[in-house]
This record gives sequence, structure tokens and C-alpha cells, in this order.
Amino acid sequence: MDYEIKEKDAFTVVGMEIKTTMKDAPKDCSTIWEKFMPRMHEIKNPVPKVAYGLCKDTPEEGFDFKYWAALEVTKVEDVPEGMVEVNVPKAKYAVFIHKGKMCDVGQTWGKIYCEWFKESKYKPGPIGFEYCEEDKIKDIENVEVELWCQIVDK
Repeated sequence: MDYEIKEKDAFTVVGMEIKTTMKDAPKDCSTIWEKFMPRMHEIKNPVPKVAYGLCKDTPEEGFDFKYWAALEVTKVEDVPEGMVEVNVPKAKYAVFIHKGKMCDVGQTWGKIYCEWFKESKYKPGPIGFEYCEEDKIKDIENVEVELWCQIVDK
């Protein structure tokens, strides 16, 4: 799998949160995007033309992870009802590109976690996100999405 190692400064997103399991993630993540998309315009100070599907492993809380459909913001102001602010710390990431159907993004994540990490010199950190540029996700049958996986040395 082709990838790049990148460092990303801390950033903040505002969006809708769902707690889910690996088994339920495909359905749950689609559902949260369906709820979030009609309300994206309510977020103040968004970075233009970019959306995030942000994940954080949380097994200590009794489920596999939290997932947010969100927009990065330059400044947090008046978080809309039903949404939350999430601060993502500066970290090092392995960045992959998913090309194809949007509904197949989960398969690419699976390859990263089940195959790439086993062969790499890294182990996964708790954060991962889908970085979606508006002009690259217009046709859900043919998207290009960056998958950012936080990494730490083994």
C-alpha cells in the first residue's frame, strides 16, 4: 500500500458524534453523515471545502470507537445544538489514499489496520480520520479520500 508519513499540527473540528463498534460502524457512520450534512451550514468559521470523518479508539469506555462527521474550524463559536467540539492534538500520521466507491472506505481502513500495520515499523495511535475535499467526493461512486492514521513507533 502506498502511503506518506506526515506530521499534522493540532486542529479543531465541530460536528456530530456517534459511539459505535466495528460491526456497526458502516451503518452508524452513514447514519451520522445523513444527519450532519443538512446541518453543516450551521457551523461558524469552517475551513472551506473540507469535511472530516474522525475516529478515536475508546475501548476503555465500553465500545470500540467514537466517530464524528465534522468540519474543521478556524475558531470555535456557538457550537450548534446536537454538535460537539473536538480538539485533535498534533501527531504523526501514515496517510493513504482511498480511490473508488465511498461505501468501500471501510475496506481500505481494514487493509491498513489488518495488513499494513502488521508489516510496518509502527503501531496505530488512537486517532484516525478521513479527509474529504469537496471536489473529490462529489460522485460517491468515484471518490478520492485521504485516510490519516495516527502512528507511534513499535
